[in-house]
Amino acid sequence: MMGIVLDYADSIMENCMGLFGRISPTDLKHTEFGTFSNDKDAYTAIRKKLAAFRTTIENNVNMNGVLNIVDEFAQKINRYIYLSDNS
Repeated sequence: MMGIVLDYADSIMENCMGLFGRISPTDLKHTEFGTFSNDKDAYTAIRKKLAAFRTTIENNVNMNGVLNIVDEFAQKINRYIYLSDNS
């Protein structure tokens, strides 16, 4: 799962740097997710953070590429939540 999260994070960052120029690591804020007793809780927390982020960019036409990546990532997370219920 971590590899998938990093792939999406890279895609989002690359799109943002295409829009805003190079972003320094010091420009980024750490996001705490906590600890989880099972995969489903972790996936649900990621989905919640994605939804909150999405609302901050959804009306900005320049962010459409990023919005598409966020939506694709959310679909993948929903799939993992479903599969965690059925494993």
